[in-house]
Amino acid sequence: MRELVREAQTCQDRLKAGASGSDDEALSKRFAAKVFGGSFKAAMSLIAEKGKGGVLPLDDATKREMQAKHPKPQESPPDSLITGDIPADTHAILFTGLDGELIRKCAQRASGSPGISQQEDKLWHKMVSSFKETSSNLCAAVAALARRLSTKAVDPKGLEALLANRGVALDKNPGVRPIGVGEMLRRILGKAIMSVTIDDVQRAVGSLQLCAGHPAGVEAAIHAMRAFLESGDNDGILLISTESIAKLPCGTRSSPARR
Repeated sequence: MRELVREAQTCQDRLKAGASGSDDEALSKRFAAKVFGGSFKAAMSLIAEKGKGGVLPLDDATKREMQAKHPKPQESPPDSLITGDIPADTHAILFTGLDGELIRKCAQRASGSPGISQQEDKLWHKMVSSFKETSSNLCAAVAALARRLSTKAVDPKGLEALLANRGVALDKNPGVRPIGVGEMLRRILGKAIMSVTIDDVQRAVGSLQLCAGHPAGVEAAIHAMRAFLESGDNDGILLISTESIAKLPCGTRSSPARR
């Protein structure tokens, strides 16, 4: 029996010695591999499931921290708003493709956590496809809403519920990272409207917005930044959170000049 225990202990020690790096290092390498491989959803799932932190309990301390991080509302600058009549080069005919079938396809592709209403992606998958005529009527109603939002001036007060987000406090370890989770209906509307305006949006934003339907736009930016940092002829800037520095032991803090 003792010989068996010694054998098991020896094997266990060799496994520990052969492990490469810490758990954090291994997690970082797996995350980077998924990002550079284009699997962004898998990378985020890896962080959410394996990473430290998680969702903080919504106690009084967390609420105060969330409120402190929430920016105060401000009036929109006049030059950022389009006033008056709709430009002559924009015609409602552009949005005739927003029909019930398009809404059904966008809803079935929707995924993610629910907003304030708690209507999750699986619920919408079922609502738009499992009840025959009722599902078709729902898709047609959402399509009519999408066309109205795209072609008519709508009172912002009536959109407050649609634009509201469910606040989630993530543990930054240390600190709090506030996340706003939007309504599933808003995401479906956005997907549908973008699908019929994608060419116009791409021409309008050019390379300033890489998420506007550009094929592999974000991946290209990541590879370009990696090539930039790997080049010995370029300089970089390291931005360190003062909140993290404040929590370091006194002996490990460096002077501003050394940082």
